[in-house]
Amino acid sequence: SLPMAFMPESLETGYNEVYWEMERRRINLVRPHVVRLWFQPDWLAQTYEQYKNGEYNFNSEKMYSVYKHLDAFKEAGCEIEFNFGWKVSSHAQEWYSLPEEPMKRNSAPKELDLFAKCCVATLKELIVNRGYDNIKYLTFYNEPTGGDFCIGGIKNSKMEYWAMMLDECYKAIKEAELDIKFWGMEVAGGSYH
Repeated sequence: SLPMAFMPESLETGYNEVYWEMERRRINLVRPHVVRLWFQPDWLAQTYEQYKNGEYNFNSEKMYSVYKHLDAFKEAGCEIEFNFGWKVSSHAQEWYSLPEEPMKRNSAPKELDLFAKCCVATLKELIVNRGYDNIKYLTFYNEPTGGDFCIGGIKNSKMEYWAMMLDECYKAIKEAELDIKFWGMEVAGGSYH
């Protein structure tokens, strides 16, 4: 699920509560067992200082849209596979993306420790503080073996960098005592190097 229905870009094209009600009804009719929900860390931080200092905005317009989706899936009894990463908004590419990566929108995170810190804070906010206890599984990026996890000129292979990122997140999640299962990556073919 792409939770952008109520983000400014969608609202500017005419999306509204009537469309959402149709979507909510479809979700309740189909009632999928598990839904993958994509999430971008830069939806929480507009600046590097906010990201670095953990000053995340969980009450932003973008988060409002995420909550609408999470509410609908919880109402329908769906478990959530939370896909943390995915893309990078233009406002964050300079401070979030790897400098060597020409496709900044698809860049892996530059600072793995900050990425892990943001991941833990997000999961705590959603699961513990807001009660989305149907978030059961965690994955990172969309089809990282393809073009949505780019590392540019990094000397490590893509999968080595991926493993380093997962290790940082795993340690931070265990330290925070969050009960969530890691799922393997979604793949779309291509090289695993």
